[in-house]
Amino acid sequence: MPSSQRPEAPPVPDVVDEWVVLMNRWDAAYRDYLAARDARAAGEAASGAPVPELKLSEDEALAALAEIKAEMDKIVAETRQRRRPIGGSMVVGTIGRGEGETSSKAEDDPNKK
Repeated sequence: MPSSQRPEAPPVPDVVDEWVVLMNRWDAAYRDYLAARDARAAGEAASGAPVPELKLSEDEALAALAEIKAEMDKIVAETRQRRRPIGGSMVVGTIGRGEGETSSKAEDDPNKK
């Protein structure tokens, strides 16, 4: 006999938590990249020639950043697909000081029209 209740939808992963984890990974990977870049620049300045090992280390750090960026792009794309459209009007804007107030004199002034 079928249940009259609707089956529970599978839980949707919390993209905010996933994003925070990715940002922490990004920050750590970026620090690693900066360290590798600075080490390569210092090594090349000291020797006067490119140092292949240091260049490889910098390239690996850049590859790690690219990998994390691809994961970030995937989360953004999936989130965009799950987003529900707005069902009505949406007004965006700000009111500056004095813009929300009108005086009867301003409405009657022919120079303001």
